[in-house]
Amino acid sequence: MFETYDTTSDRQDQFSKRNALKAYAVLVHGPSIRTRVYTTLAGAERAVARARARGEWVEMCLVRLVPARGRLSWIS
Repeated sequence: MFETYDTTSDRQDQFSKRNALKAYAVLVHGPSIRTRVYTTLAGAERAVARARARGEWVEMCLVRLVPARGRLSWIS
């Protein structure tokens, strides 16, 4: 589900750390597993409260979004 990569140079690693975005991932386990990413804690907490009100099992974790390196071939 999540892709990992090996950083080969310190310069690329510093770029990633500077441009990383802190976010909150909310995973809802209902009839299917849904994942949503929120940039604010308040929005993530509201999503958790809504899922719990529906009786679904939910978890939230802090994530770091890092810009992807390389060429995106599907963008023309």
